[in-house]
Amino acid sequence: MRGAEPVYRVVGWDGARRAVSAVDGRPIGPATPAEALAVAGHDPRSLHPVYRETIAYDLWTVHQRYDAARPLHRIALGDPEGTELYVSEPSGAVVLDTTRHERFWNWFGAVPHWLYVTPLRAKAELWRIVILWVSGIAVVSGVTGFALGLVRLRLARRYPSGAATPYRGLARWHHVGGLVGGLALLSFVVSGWLSMNPNRWFSPSAPTQAMLERYADAPGARTGLDLASIRGQACAEAAEVRFTWLGGAPLALFACRDGREVPCCGTPTVAPERVAAAARRLIPEAGSMDAVRLDREDFYWTSHHRR
Repeated sequence: MRGAEPVYRVVGWDGARRAVSAVDGRPIGPATPAEALAVAGHDPRSLHPVYRETIAYDLWTVHQRYDAARPLHRIALGDPEGTELYVSEPSGAVVLDTTRHERFWNWFGAVPHWLYVTPLRAKAELWRIVILWVSGIAVVSGVTGFALGLVRLRLARRYPSGAATPYRGLARWHHVGGLVGGLALLSFVVSGWLSMNPNRWFSPSAPTQAMLERYADAPGARTGLDLASIRGQACAEAAEVRFTWLGGAPLALFACRDGREVPCCGTPTVAPERVAAAARRLIPEAGSMDAVRLDREDFYWTSHHRR
């Protein structure tokens, strides 16, 4: 919705986001602060919404995933949780919400852990290189310290004092503590270093436009959905509906206010065999394919992916 008017929010292949009126199909211009305030007013948590500012980015929106949505209107809802919404100016969509609790604890978690300094994080490649060097130096230091600790440890031939370590006082606790927690610390730092994709070893292979078009197998720009069927199967409190194509069949997915997602229209559009057939078209050169339905988390798909 843009105020009282229903809208389609269209994402182009280039990531650009646009809003189109669902009433007459006309393009809708950038959202003004007043319109962003009206959007925030529809949030069920909203009590006394207040427009704060329009920004390119801040600490919470500096990630490149928000690039296509910039600039952003920041709106405070005035609720007890201190919720703030970020509304995209180009599309009028809410792209992020944060609470006072989340912001506070992130100052002690993600911000220091990932060196989330806004001017640095805004330069994604520079930030990545800094993290790689800082964590890389920490890995070398940790490995060196752990190796020296093992060399100085004597379990069979004890030191004259009868102890397994030659150190006393705080140095003794440092030696023993480093050996006990060293592997856990190294695992923590090494995993963080690897997560930054050193030397582009783990660069993901994102689906190309051609691959996604084969997966959808859409015959054209039509929705292909019957309005009566959509109305009949939609949840009573639908907050959003997304339109797509899957293996040559149109599909609408309703996001209900109770958290459910309801597909429309009819089970055959999301039947396992249809998904498997679409996946084969996605990568036609693949020699074989296994299709398994996941009803519980595995190593890559966890419960937060349902949200």
